[in-house]
Amino acid sequence: MNLRGDDSKLLGFLSAYTRQSWEYERQPARISTNWQELAEPRAEASLAQRLDKLMHLARHRTGEHGESFEFAPQWDYPLVDVACKAAFMFLYEHAIETGLLKTQSLSSAVITFKGWEYLESLSGFPGAPKRAFVAMSFDPSLAAAYDHGIYPALETDCGISCIRIDRAHHNEKICDKILAEIRRCQILVADFTLQRPGVYFEAGFGLALGRTVIWTVREDQIKDVHFDTRQYNHIVWKDPADLRVKLAERIQATAAGPPRIP
Repeated sequence: MNLRGDDSKLLGFLSAYTRQSWEYERQPARISTNWQELAEPRAEASLAQRLDKLMHLARHRTGEHGESFEFAPQWDYPLVDVACKAAFMFLYEHAIETGLLKTQSLSSAVITFKGWEYLESLSGFPGAPKRAFVAMSFDPSLAAAYDHGIYPALETDCGISCIRIDRAHHNEKICDKILAEIRRCQILVADFTLQRPGVYFEAGFGLALGRTVIWTVREDQIKDVHFDTRQYNHIVWKDPADLRVKLAERIQATAAGPPRIP
């Protein structure tokens, strides 16, 4: 790869992407000329998102409740989307001060009861989400977009189980089932082709819960997207194959680490 000089500040966050891929997926990261797209979401992560990643790292390395976990700030800082040891320690000390973690030694800590409650309130495992909810029109004209675009991008390419409510077996009221599934998911894929009001509602509910919402729309429909949501970075797709590639790449860059090879 040719790394431009003005991208040098992003390289530390490319390390965040590669380290998280190995820590949580145990496979090497796949990087190509789009490496800036992999690094930028980590460089732009909020303090709250980085604290979430610190707590998930603690959970990932903890056995049973009450057991301690080991960490090495000088090596582990990319796992929480920061670019240096000092930033890792800033987050770690905040977690201690707020009672989420309890220090055991210079290199170990334990998740407190409050910390486990905090983890239970989060939507999933950053860097390796495993469940997605798909909000889209059920019109037959979009069946191929789901069957050959969204579904294989999630299930085959990224190893994420997905649910589309009209294809799920259940005995509950459909509105209750939709809300329950959005609460359970880590990613919500919202396709606005044909402009169904329910898709807008479900995407908004997912946003309010702090879920990762991925916005998609067929290219002939982008002009019709409501102005309230137009500012979000929509995947604009031409056909199901194009949607599959672009959706897997977006998940790779922002949510779930590298796509899996079928």
